[in-house]
Amino acid sequence: MLDGFSFTRQQEEEEAMVLGSSFLDNNSSTVRRQQQQHEVIETPVIPPFFNSTVRSQQPQHEALEIPPFFNSDGRSRGRARRRRQEQQAIGGVPSGLNIGRQQQPQQPIVVPPPVLNAVRQQQQRHAHAPQRSRTRRNRPSSNARADIIPPYPWATNRPAGVHSLEYLRSRNITRITHEVICRMCNEQFTYEFNLEEKFREVSQFIYNNKDNFLHRAPNCWRTPELPTCTHCEQPNSLKPLMPENKNESEKVNWLFLLLGQLLGLCTLEQLKYFCQHTKNHRTGAKDRVLFLTYLGLCKQVDPMGPYDLF
Repeated sequence: MLDGFSFTRQQEEEEAMVLGSSFLDNNSSTVRRQQQQHEVIETPVIPPFFNSTVRSQQPQHEALEIPPFFNSDGRSRGRARRRRQEQQAIGGVPSGLNIGRQQQPQQPIVVPPPVLNAVRQQQQRHAHAPQRSRTRRNRPSSNARADIIPPYPWATNRPAGVHSLEYLRSRNITRITHEVICRMCNEQFTYEFNLEEKFREVSQFIYNNKDNFLHRAPNCWRTPELPTCTHCEQPNSLKPLMPENKNESEKVNWLFLLLGQLLGLCTLEQLKYFCQHTKNHRTGAKDRVLFLTYLGLCKQVDPMGPYDLF
């Protein structure tokens, strides 16, 4: 009985082992099948542009024919042909490049006689026509005069002109006089300046201060100090008589005002009158025009002096 029981148990164990191995094989195959089902193989997608098979399947289109109207080559050849025909019709210009053949001589252009005669007549009229002179843009004003009667012995016949120092010495003119009036005592009389002495003072002042002027009159010239009255002995009281009418600027005693450094008493119109007739720049502020008036008068009295614009 023991042997039969042991045999039966051994057989059951063998069957269990066989069943277990088969179960494991079935289970592993099932797992492998499930993994294969879940795995996704990604294949590259080829675009149609690079896919030769797709392009080969597309229908082939035939080349379009461009009409002659839109063909630029045909139009350019037509224009060149018409241009050659026009040149041949005008003056015998050879057509093409004339390669490998003799070039035809150019025919001279013949001008019709009526046209040639008209051109010759026009040339003759221009040759014999009187040439018109150019008019000056800066015409002199009505106040500009060629010659005037000298109002003083030291003045010239030119407007705003004075004689030189050498001329006055040769004429023995050493005193420059003018009518003045005192603002304190209202006394009117003739006052005089020494020519040599006063002009030396003016020239020395210009020479010492020429670097500080800057083309402008200093304060002592703009607001001058008047002479002392010889009657009441009041300083800064003698005022020279000036022409009241602006059209009488030629009567200004320029040399007397220069020697007394009294040109600042002149109006702007009188100073412009002087610069206008001495070919100086007459536009600008009064201090600039006054500065040019001082230099212009000194240049007339002493032409060789250092009175140019510096």
